Amino acid sequence: MTAKLSSIYIFIFIIVLAASLRLINLGSIPNGFSDDEAAFGYNAYSILKTGRDEWGKLLPLTNFQSFGDYKLPVYFYLTSVSISFFGLSEFAVRFPTAFFGILSIILTYFLIKRLFDEKTALLASFLLTISPFHIFVSRHALESAVPIFFNLAAVLFFLKSFKRKKLIYISAIFFAINLYIYRSTWIFVPVYFGALLFLFKEEISKNLRNTIYALLIFAALATPIAITAVSPSGTSRVRQIGITSQFNMIGLVNDVNSNKQICIQKLPILVCQITYNKYSALLKKYVSNYISHYSPQLLFISGSPDGEQMLKGRGFLYFFELPFIVIGIIYLGKNRKSFQSKIILPWLLIYPLASASTGFETPGRQAIMMPVWEIITAAGFFSLVFYLEQRKNLIFKKILIVFFALIVAFEFGGFFVDYFYIYPKISGPYFRYGYRELFSYLKNQQNDYDRILISNKLDASHQYIFLLFYSKISPKDYQNPSYFDRHINDHGWVEVTRMGKYYFYASKPGLNGQPQKTLVVVGKGEVQSGPKPIYTIDFPDGHKAFEVYQLEKII
Repeated sequence: MTAKLSSIYIFIFIIVLAASLRLINLGSIPNGFSDDEAAFGYNAYSILKTGRDEWGKLLPLTNFQSFGDYKLPVYFYLTSVSISFFGLSEFAVRFPTAFFGILSIILTYFLIKRLFDEKTALLASFLLTISPFHIFVSRHALESAVPIFFNLAAVLFFLKSFKRKKLIYISAIFFAINLYIYRSTWIFVPVYFGALLFLFKEEISKNLRNTIYALLIFAALATPIAITAVSPSGTSRVRQIGITSQFNMIGLVNDVNSNKQICIQKLPILVCQITYNKYSALLKKYVSNYISHYSPQLLFISGSPDGEQMLKGRGFLYFFELPFIVIGIIYLGKNRKSFQSKIILPWLLIYPLASASTGFETPGRQAIMMPVWEIITAAGFFSLVFYLEQRKNLIFKKILIVFFALIVAFEFGGFFVDYFYIYPKISGPYFRYGYRELFSYLKNQQNDYDRILISNKLDASHQYIFLLFYSKISPKDYQNPSYFDRHINDHGWVEVTRMGKYYFYASKPGLNGQPQKTLVVVGKGEVQSGPKPIYTIDFPDGHKAFEVYQLEKII
């Protein structure tokens, strides 16, 4: 078998493995369905049926209001296409992420083959295929995972434009599309694209006319989203969760004032004002957040405490990657004028800029880092292999390859068991498990009751989106303002308090004055005593998720 044919077979194996890890049981693992997934699904369904989102807005171009977080549009339209093929289901909503996850692996191969060689390309794409973080975000309707594909495509066409000059237009278009997918790209794309133009200025100078036109196309496509970015809807997420949000600023200002008062007792007030102020505190917080993205604890050991977007207690990367990442960074640093370094090192340094501005760490905001760590790992591995070959240490080379294969199999096997067998048992609370069963039951009961009361203690007023999704309520009905009651709270979030005969309350509702024929849905412990519920739903780990009572039995 020729080396070329062998590489083709290996590449086909990688694609099949990637598809298997991302598509098998996609609708049921993770076990449950998150608020955002349901919002993507129903709004995409609404677009497909009526051309309007849940707020009645016709074909939104720059954002969907959704819960008040103003999600960007691309994933909604991708999901509309998916739903047109698969129907309104968990699988259909997650499919675009899985699909673009597979495509990202394919593009990684072609990009790295162009930058390095065939072997490095195969290893990098394989490492991305089995990446814990990439598998996770590819099986959850996270719009933050889709920009990985568009960034890879933009970079690949950027490099190709050095020989085929007009391909710079396609690169600019892919970069621009990325701006409409996830907010982190609003910082990453212009900074990274600008870095590439600067670092490859010699190549750009040979294609200056086309590059200028490409930048004009990029600017034209980016203008609508740039206007949105500085609008109240564009800054909504920063106000809700950023380090400058009201919630985070309260703690920060209190700490600054406390330290300043202590300082004033010993030092001149001017010294204390310079040393302790909210601006220096914000800068320190931002720098701390930025540096934390490279923490070995985060990357290799315990990862993020967020159980919805990453496995708790597991790093984003495998531990075996650490030594090869160190070697790979040294290699790229020594060859910093090479094409490889000019592409990879800016990517590595720029990706945390956006997520460092948030007040808490959400793994999805770091997804744009992929596949940079896998590329560095592959480059480091083959740098060491090449070093051993140069020193004619063929025995050590064979030992390294065998050991590497064994440790990869061992660590991947551990993750595979954790994710596909253990995680489905514990992911229920993170993924709002039980709403499918709850609303299926209530749909069968609703004609026998005048009112259904639901506590939103477990889910911050977002149950309405699951009712819409699982009951497949006609978008035309929901777009009728008389069908529901909703308002926007002090933090900018949407709260729906009524939908038809369904009423949503902050906790167990007041029962006086309710119609006699009423069902009450609560979480565990909200009804302290009385009769047993007529229907219960348990999380996969056995803990209670929901309890349903007849009002007349608990008054």
